[in-house]
Amino acid sequence: MKTLLTARFAILLTCSLLLSVHSSAQSPAVPIQDFFKSYFEENLKDEPENATGVGRHDYDDRWSDLSKAAATRISLISARASPTSTSTISQNSPSRTSSALAC
Repeated sequence: MKTLLTARFAILLTCSLLLSVHSSAQSPAVPIQDFFKSYFEENLKDEPENATGVGRHDYDDRWSDLSKAAATRISLISARASPTSTSTISQNSPSRTSSALAC
């Protein structure tokens, strides 16, 4: 009887610990989920053809903006978002693709 009670207590303790770890692990994930959700929504707005492709028909009355102004705006946003500038990459260094083709 004492062994059964100890086993039940151990199972209950293990389950409660797992639940507390699981619930605390979900809290920090909310901001990253919000980030990806907003990124996905912005992508659907910028490329309404993709929105239709994934089954979202909110932007069926629009086309992607392929103007030079839109391309400049997107490249400026991408440059601000990237941690390193592409100008730091040496033009003389072989790319991974070209070295793989040389083998």
